[in-house]
Amino acid sequence: MKRTLVIFLDQAIKDTVRWAVAAADGAIVEDGVVALDGLAALAALETDEVIAIAPGVDVSTAFMATPAKSEAQARISAPFLIEDDVAVDVADLHVALGTKPVRPDAPRLIGWIAENAMASLTGLLGEGLKVARLAPDYMCLPAAPGEVVIIEVADTALVRFGDAGGFAIERDLAADVVPAALMDADWETVHLYTDDKAFASSVSDVAEASGRSIETAPGLSDRAAYETLAVGASAAPLTLLQGKYAPKRELGASVRVWRKAAALAASLAAVVIVSAMSEGFYYDRQANRMYKRAEATYTAAFPQDQIRDPRTDLPPRMRIRLSEFRGGGGPAFLQLAVVLSESTQTLDTVKVDAMRFDAAQGDLRANIQYKDFSDIEKLKSEIAARGARLEEGRARQEGSVIAGEIIVRRAS
Repeated sequence: MKRTLVIFLDQAIKDTVRWAVAAADGAIVEDGVVALDGLAALAALETDEVIAIAPGVDVSTAFMATPAKSEAQARISAPFLIEDDVAVDVADLHVALGTKPVRPDAPRLIGWIAENAMASLTGLLGEGLKVARLAPDYMCLPAAPGEVVIIEVADTALVRFGDAGGFAIERDLAADVVPAALMDADWETVHLYTDDKAFASSVSDVAEASGRSIETAPGLSDRAAYETLAVGASAAPLTLLQGKYAPKRELGASVRVWRKAAALAASLAAVVIVSAMSEGFYYDRQANRMYKRAEATYTAAFPQDQIRDPRTDLPPRMRIRLSEFRGGGGPAFLQLAVVLSESTQTLDTVKVDAMRFDAAQGDLRANIQYKDFSDIEKLKSEIAARGARLEEGRARQEGSVIAGEIIVRRAS
């Protein structure tokens, strides 16, 4: 069963961090509080994913129409869409896109946070935890169309509109700000969890005046509130880890084969020297064994290359391959591999299964999986933005995904 480590950064200013491990069925199996300087120790927990929750008072969100046709265009246009709604230069903000809506013409969730605040949050997390998502706290509350959920946690009131974003506000201001926000919003029922009678009364007045309903309940304990957020973290429709803050993907198995081949190229020089210096049967036999091992490894890495005589074919072939890894005159496999890797990082629905390099053509061929044919157009745009071009090969439907072949070449 999947286990998710959820880290709450709202109290980091006090040098403590609350954490919880949520199971796939919503149960909290472990939780606790750790000093900020001991955060890296949480990496030792047995979990499948790490999600961090950012203090919502630092993050603003809004739904806006995005005319962009591709995901890359949407990311570029997002800062300009919010320009009239912020009081600072958008260049000082980190802007992120929410989950892509099903309908192309539907408004898109956009979130933004001060760049220095974003840098501070990611700096607190460090690199050892491999955080996959960073979501604002209020977007982790349960949501349903027409419903508003309001809870209090620590010093903050969190508000989630079922299909229209939300916000967080200091508790001291909640009784004034939340009712005003509710007056301007479209909703049917508000679910309020609080022990603050004045706050409950102000929200009830709005519901009564507008002819809508309210359900009140005692405030959640801090533990229960954090558990609620932990359970909803995986479903949050916005992660701030985008652009330069996007998680780095691990290299796939095919790239690891290339790394093995690069190591082989470096070690093969020793094979050539041993063979050249061998003057007796023993040394010649040892050289033959080394060549056979080298041939087997080379063939596994480059199955398209035929080796007839490892003694005569391998050294020149490996010099070509080695020049590719060192940035020499050979086809730049790594450059194209980086282009493909960076392009797919922005597309959650595209997965690279395998890559292989065609030295004769100087292009990168890959097997990929994607959800919809429109994903290919998005991938084309991402690759073109990085100075290369994509050509489509064969594709076939495999269950809920499409398996296809693509070719990535340098733009001519």
